[in-house]
Amino acid sequence: MLINVRNATDLPRHGVVCIPWSELERELDIHPDSKVQVKYGERPLERVQIDRIRYTDDPDDRSLWELSVYVNFMSPGGFEAEMPFPLDVTVIPDVTVQAPEPREAPPWVRSGDTGTDVTMASDRLEIFLQLLAGTKPDDYWGGAINSVVLHGREVLDAFKAEEDPWHGHDPHKRLQLDRVVLPNEPWAERPVTEINLYQRDWRYVTHGEGPVRAWVVIESPEINYPDEKSPKFTGHLYRVISLHHDADYIVEEVFVAGSAAAAPNAERFVAFAPHYFLKMNFDQRPTMRINQVPDIPDWFTITTDRVPLQAYGFAATDPCNRIDNPTHDYPGRDDKHSVFGWSLGFAKKVRAVHLFKRGLPPHESTADTGRKWFDMILKAPAVMVEERKPQESREEQVEARTASGAA
Repeated sequence: MLINVRNATDLPRHGVVCIPWSELERELDIHPDSKVQVKYGERPLERVQIDRIRYTDDPDDRSLWELSVYVNFMSPGGFEAEMPFPLDVTVIPDVTVQAPEPREAPPWVRSGDTGTDVTMASDRLEIFLQLLAGTKPDDYWGGAINSVVLHGREVLDAFKAEEDPWHGHDPHKRLQLDRVVLPNEPWAERPVTEINLYQRDWRYVTHGEGPVRAWVVIESPEINYPDEKSPKFTGHLYRVISLHHDADYIVEEVFVAGSAAAAPNAERFVAFAPHYFLKMNFDQRPTMRINQVPDIPDWFTITTDRVPLQAYGFAATDPCNRIDNPTHDYPGRDDKHSVFGWSLGFAKKVRAVHLFKRGLPPHESTADTGRKWFDMILKAPAVMVEERKPQESREEQVEARTASGAA
């Protein structure tokens, strides 16, 4: 099966290509336990994995399954021209045939014994995810990333981590998707309904790992819209959080799924707007700066001029028009300079990148975030599945595609 991948830039790149499982099932004699091999030209690629992602408890749900492939060289395809490069996907019939082993350790993910916490790690980054909200008055931890360790040092409280790597850090530091906003009908008194997600427990669903990435699926508390007493829609917000090989960032896919009261057996995906909360110390202004291009609200960075020069970058498929510092409802006083909040626009699915840096000048961290937005959001590699014609060999298809590109 030939997969055309378009690198819509004038420069070579590297990165992860995800192929929907539904396309593989349509074109290949493939099964859930199949082994696959992916070639670029005549060279088998080392980092290939089947991601059996699901957000329900149904083990046969394959709607989110993907084949993830790390391609270390993507030939330029041009901004306008259709000049894709081919990946050849085949099912390995003999289980004794092994794909080439990656030379570096793959990222991994572990769920706690009780399913209340998750740890993800790669050779650069380590993430600790807490699912339980906690007990009053500290009941605000639901679904929060409460520690981010970059190259062995905490980055959410980098100043304290320079004094001691493991002790005396800010106990409230975290990165969190804390609220979701759903649109109301045009005739409603309020334009939107905001639902709190951080004061209730989240749920672990499933996880996976391989040479390309480690990932975990978590489920928010139940969403009853517009209210608990007479909900017209009941569902959950889901986050598929991925930590890629050799990455100082995490990537997530976010969506809301559920059913309407009028049709409880018919699942539907609805438009939503997520709100993020960040408690990370950059010192006070003007040492701390929020950097955002006015005409491109899809990404921003928060940087500091104080050593160790930690930075946080965010990019998403939907715009963020305002970054609050602090948020309007944060109860603290002495540490409010380290509190940030932002909302995205409405969408049925959001893809977001969270980037963590330390030790780089602010302008370099900002430039790297902009590049991640370009490579992973705006001009992410586009997969186009090509059905192989019975009368054509694989070599003939490659030659025909090369000839059409030259014309």
